[in-house]
Amino acid sequence: MTYDISTLAKRTGVSVSTIRAWETRYNLIRPARSSGGHRIYGTSDAERVALFKELTDLGHRPRDIAALATDKLARMRATEPAEPLMFAQLASALERAMRQRDRGSFQRHLVAAFGLLPPIDAAGLYSWCLQEIGTLWEDGTFSVADEHIFSFTARNVIIAATQTRPTLLDATPIGFATLEGEQHEHGLLTGAFLASCAGMQTVYFGTSVPISHLAKAAHQDAIRALLISVVHVEEIGDVSAKVQGLAQMLDNGTELWLACAACWSASFSAIMGVTVLHSYAELRAKLAMIR
Repeated sequence: MTYDISTLAKRTGVSVSTIRAWETRYNLIRPARSSGGHRIYGTSDAERVALFKELTDLGHRPRDIAALATDKLARMRATEPAEPLMFAQLASALERAMRQRDRGSFQRHLVAAFGLLPPIDAAGLYSWCLQEIGTLWEDGTFSVADEHIFSFTARNVIIAATQTRPTLLDATPIGFATLEGEQHEHGLLTGAFLASCAGMQTVYFGTSVPISHLAKAAHQDAIRALLISVVHVEEIGDVSAKVQGLAQMLDNGTELWLACAACWSASFSAIMGVTVLHSYAELRAKLAMIR
């Protein structure tokens, strides 16, 4: 069977421009030519392009593998783990759905990510989607309405993934909230998902909660640790004062964790009783210590 370059692109999921670049830059395939000078590709070319794409998606450098025989590429692919490739494929499908404003496809692929990928990878893909949504809005590809509906869809997916995780008997309760005036919750939702994956009982207090209400709720629910997310800061002194006040109000049995941008870490690290977390990996380590 033979194909033109457009058909090859559709069969392999590689764009026409990329196929041409791989031909000229790496001499990956050598298509025949029709009498009219058009490229003609065969089944072996399609197999080779598909394997090359998968291996580069997995992190192999194109120039290191372009000269290898197709059977060697196939053996390399067979020894690779599935998750990295699955992540790349899902990311590609999600990006395509966003750019095409296909909310149904976006939702289905994000749901699949939470079902198929390890928790930290699913959380990373979710965060990447939110960054991409913001980028599409900033460059004018998304309207405000697009940005809101895709963010809302992503939010619903991660909440459902969190709620459907099995909870251990007598699971340790972990609280999640933002301080009064802070409406950004996507990082907080990611933290709650990872806690649920660690077998914790997640208690989601939501956004913009007064510190006195948080302290009371944490006491009533016997919260072992309370994670606060700080994203929007107009006056760091005001936020620091709220965090310090909350730390003083909490029972001794409740740890206070705070996630924020690195540029604000010093302001919060100096507050007694506050642990500043800089990554989801650090959060998982803290969860493991108190489980």
